[in-house]
Amino acid sequence: LKGFAGFPAERNKGASGPLAAAFERLCEVIADGLPDDAALVISGPGVDARKRLHRTCKDHGTVIIHDRPDVKDRDWQTQVAGIIRAQATQKEMAVPPEVVEYLVRAVGTDTARVGMELEKLLVHAGGPGEPITLADAKALCRGDGEAISWALRDAVGARDLPEALELVAILLRGEQEGAVLGLILQIAGHVRSMLQARILIHQLKARSPRAFQNCLADMDPATKAQFVDQGLEVVTYHPYRAMLVAGQAMKFTGQELVDGLCALRDAYASCISSGISKRVVLENLIIQLCTSSKTR
Repeated sequence: LKGFAGFPAERNKGASGPLAAAFERLCEVIADGLPDDAALVISGPGVDARKRLHRTCKDHGTVIIHDRPDVKDRDWQTQVAGIIRAQATQKEMAVPPEVVEYLVRAVGTDTARVGMELEKLLVHAGGPGEPITLADAKALCRGDGEAISWALRDAVGARDLPEALELVAILLRGEQEGAVLGLILQIAGHVRSMLQARILIHQLKARSPRAFQNCLADMDPATKAQFVDQGLEVVTYHPYRAMLVAGQAMKFTGQELVDGLCALRDAYASCISSGISKRVVLENLIIQLCTSSKTR
């Protein structure tokens, strides 16, 4: 049962439903024991550890849980890189650090793709032990939109222009210009959060991102509600996430963030009403956001 998608439909014992009887029968077969010359492998998302199937498999076999890394976790890239290196070792592949870094961006948190992408590179290179180049990875391995769009926002917040443009190239491979408007809206939301953080840093007299984090962690619900009423929803973020946003906000002046929102508005309008390439509009926008106003 490879890639079985029906686990969320499993019901408690005695319940009815199209899959209820099938799950009960499967549990009985596993509990009775399989023939010596047979092995049953079941894989898929959504297994509930509280339900009978999980308990039966655990009692009569081996259960292995592979949690998908959370893109909101500050260590998700390290986790994915470790998975890539481990699977590359199993396949006897020597994958350089720059290729691992690219693959992290390409697969995002979709770790189920790691084996497939490595297999493509292995075949392209000509077998185990053959060199894997960054050019090969860029040519064969496409990006994962959700994870990389998060990375793009972080690159803009860090004012890392080369990284931001590289991520745009991954996201828009194949001239997928229809994604540009969504990316502009996502970046606008992040710039808005940074502007809110910048305002709160001033109001709370926080001298550092860590101090800002501590202020939010200690803030009572009534005070948070007052700030939310003022349009400063950043106070509702997890304190650690708010600290990261504040750290990026401090790389901009308040005026730069205001100008950035205006530039985002104009870029969005240009994508809708003009014949200019949407990708060109996005790249020019990112250059403006990542470049200090003093150097423009």
